[in-house]
Amino acid sequence: DDNTEKFVRDFIAAWTKEGESQKNCECVATEFEKALDKDAFHAMALGASGKEEEADKIMNALPMDKQMAMATAAMGVMMKCAPGGAS
Repeated sequence: DDNTEKFVRDFIAAWTKEGESQKNCECVATEFEKALDKDAFHAMALGASGKEEEADKIMNALPMDKQMAMATAAMGVMMKCAPGGAS
């Protein structure tokens, strides 16, 4: 949907601004979008954009299983998208 597309764009923009390559940022954003539910991905995009307070509110409202899923997804995404990783 439109919000998810905006979150992806915001996530990529924030990461490239931090010096990450466009290709790596797109990989990470796409993989997180696939791995997480909409609220978790929204929180992650807000955090990446520097909106930590908003991100924390969403994160703290998520059930523990969804918070744990984010941590698990992060490990897999980073391994897949890291330079030299399986892409």
